[in-house]
Amino acid sequence: MNWFPALIVLTMCWPYVENQSACDSPGWFGQGCRYKCHCEENNCDFDGRCTPNAKCSNGWFGESCQYRDLATIQNTRIRTDTHQETGWLVDRDDTTCNTNQNLQHISITWNETYKFTWLKINFDKNTTLLASLAATLTFQTSQSSSVPCTLKQQSLISQNSMIIKCRLTQEVNEVMIAGNILRSICSLYISGGRNVALKQPTNQSSTYTNYNSDKAVDGITNDSWLGNSCTHTDQRSGIPTWTLTFVNPMIVNTFLIYNRNEKCCVYRLQGFELKTFDGGDGPVHMFTDNEKSPRKIYNVPVPYDEVDKPIKSVVIRSNESSNILTLCEVEAYGECPDGKWGLECRDDCPMSCASLCNQDTGLCHFCYGYTNPPYCSTECSPGTYGMNCTHDCSNGCSKTHCNRFNGECESCEPGYQGKMCNTDCNPGTYGLNCARYCPETCSTSTCNHVNGQCYGCKPGYQGRMCEQDCPRDRHGENCTESCPTNCDATGCNAVTGECIVCKHGFFGNLCDQNCQKGHYGVNCSLQCFNNCTDEECPFTNTYCYQIFVEGVLKEKVKLYLMILIGLGAGLAVFGGVIIVLLIVIRRSKRASSQTKSQTGNVQDDTYQCLTTIAEDINEYQTPRMSDVYKNVSQKDDSVVHGDKLQGTARL
Repeated sequence: MNWFPALIVLTMCWPYVENQSACDSPGWFGQGCRYKCHCEENNCDFDGRCTPNAKCSNGWFGESCQYRDLATIQNTRIRTDTHQETGWLVDRDDTTCNTNQNLQHISITWNETYKFTWLKINFDKNTTLLASLAATLTFQTSQSSSVPCTLKQQSLISQNSMIIKCRLTQEVNEVMIAGNILRSICSLYISGGRNVALKQPTNQSSTYTNYNSDKAVDGITNDSWLGNSCTHTDQRSGIPTWTLTFVNPMIVNTFLIYNRNEKCCVYRLQGFELKTFDGGDGPVHMFTDNEKSPRKIYNVPVPYDEVDKPIKSVVIRSNESSNILTLCEVEAYGECPDGKWGLECRDDCPMSCASLCNQDTGLCHFCYGYTNPPYCSTECSPGTYGMNCTHDCSNGCSKTHCNRFNGECESCEPGYQGKMCNTDCNPGTYGLNCARYCPETCSTSTCNHVNGQCYGCKPGYQGRMCEQDCPRDRHGENCTESCPTNCDATGCNAVTGECIVCKHGFFGNLCDQNCQKGHYGVNCSLQCFNNCTDEECPFTNTYCYQIFVEGVLKEKVKLYLMILIGLGAGLAVFGGVIIVLLIVIRRSKRASSQTKSQTGNVQDDTYQCLTTIAEDINEYQTPRMSDVYKNVSQKDDSVVHGDKLQGTARL
């Protein structure tokens, strides 16, 4: 069973071994021998890597030395603020590093403008805390205009390497680097892309002898037709065209077109037209040469608003005045589309970094759902997600748990909704999954999106959920208003504050009006007695303000004096009668001696009779003055209307 892993490795590597052995010409490697070796003295392994004792040739860098290095191309000038020698920066040797800790600024300048995409910095292998190092990149155009680094991405691609990407809107001729990142810098590489046109399928409208279309992508930039490395169309074919078709769509930022640089023919390419198309043959962009004089090499940049669109094919068309098209080399510098990596751009970036992997190595620039780029082997801790696990899950996520890749919540806490649970419940709803409706008694039909607590209550209600009626003596919003003071004990309407019943002597919705003259009682519904002065009487009973009013009082006193005199005379007569009866009884008792039982019965009956008579007499004793005054206030129609004689007769 030990042979099985070895068999897998052999199976995976066999295509590379087979392709390497099939390359007839030295200096080529890869599938179909389509990739040119850029190692010193062509010392490439089967996958393009330089042999242990070799390194990339000047002007190239990368795992397989396939990336054009703008930091080492011809006429590049490098300067520092310390005015130190800079050969160590571009010698492609990571053991020669900066030794001046005062270094704060490096600038790279070209004679021509280039499209900047990204740069790579290698550090001293003993450098720690690379993630804490910071760099500031600024750029300058040929017109000396300053251009900032927009959409900057700074990421580690190995233990001692970092890539910095910028998205610019125009070509530049100077790059300036500043920051503490320079203290440990050993090597600098500025990417010009890799030539993705090399040995890709081509064709042309016609061919003169053996100058086929593939000679424009053979990797030979010789500008002489005699070198047999240029294309040539038949002059009888009308307006000639040349077409390049990528096996897999590519992101291209710059085309370099090498003209036939001979007096007879250098003008043929002038005024050419270049068009690019996507996989569905839809146009991506078009370029037309407007130079007044022909050029040896044409630099054709892809517009910035089109640079992210994958290109499937390229068509170069001669101008209408020329019936011959000659191309000595066409280079297309670019990258794999996002999410792909490798020479063929067939490999998918790891799931841990999705589309942001190094297109040369497949290592992650940033981790998604993992914390340790470029290897991305440590998952995000609970409560974090995203690029290098630097984002916190939404507070609305249940238990703050979410998908470590995209931050989507497994479920939401009460009061939140949406995939990220970062959106409050819609107005009028609250709770788990926002499935509950706010109480109707809330003042604005809205409530706290988490617990449903009202922000205020409608008139007549109180409590957190406005579920309680106002007490009898309160009313209004949140029951904050007191009932009017003249409402009786039944209180007031909890909504409007209107009294249910007014105290005696008041009327109106709020019981804020006194009874009118001549009225008293509940809601002033009763009339005062006619004998009250000015028809005024207290609010709560039938006493007049002036009880002893002249006339009424005199008549009352006269009446009761007559009653007292009559009662006194009657009592005197009645007392005499009682005395006579007692004498008679005593005599009768002495004279009678017949039967004891009969005499006893007479005595008992007589005594009971006398007792009853005495009690009746007490009822007619002289009345107390308090009773007299009390009777004055009682409603007596005969007295009120002056019927004194009738009152006396009834008494």
